[in-house]
Amino acid sequence: MSKQVIEGYQLSPQQKHLWSLYGGGEQMPYTAQCAILIEGPLSREILNMALRQVIERHEILRTTFDFLADMTVPLQVISSRGGELPIDEYDLSDLSEHAQEMQVEALLRDAARRLRPLEEGNQVRFIEVLLAPQKHMLLVSLPSLYADSVALKILMQDLGECYAACLKDEASPEEPIQYADLSEWQNES
Repeated sequence: MSKQVIEGYQLSPQQKHLWSLYGGGEQMPYTAQCAILIEGPLSREILNMALRQVIERHEILRTTFDFLADMTVPLQVISSRGGELPIDEYDLSDLSEHAQEMQVEALLRDAARRLRPLEEGNQVRFIEVLLAPQKHMLLVSLPSLYADSVALKILMQDLGECYAACLKDEASPEEPIQYADLSEWQNES
């Protein structure tokens, strides 16, 4: 009989706490979300390139949570590839500002409900919303096991820097600190 092995990283203390609240249901009950207002021209091609770079640069966005039958807490397993990049697009430009706000809130609620089981990966969901010809909103949704408000801020700052670099056909900014490394450090303390 062969012994199964998983190679991965320990969960951070925050992730362990969230996992204990999770209870192993279909999806993570807590979601991290943000909305980024983009004013001015938006190149969807450049946005796609920048989003792919962010996924490649941040291992947590390519992470699954796997465990064997005898484990109660999973390990973070990082995929070398980002996989598909699902970006849903919505045109709300014909709606009033109030109706746009209501629809954006509905899109965020729906994105939280449509997250995949944690073992499948590709957890981040991007939604690009056209509000006016020179006004867009990028909605980002992922389980809280992957990010909190600070991590979302870092991810979105990196997205802005990657978008600017892609526009100028320059190299990406300096590599970020990886969450799995931070998690290991926190577990050593």
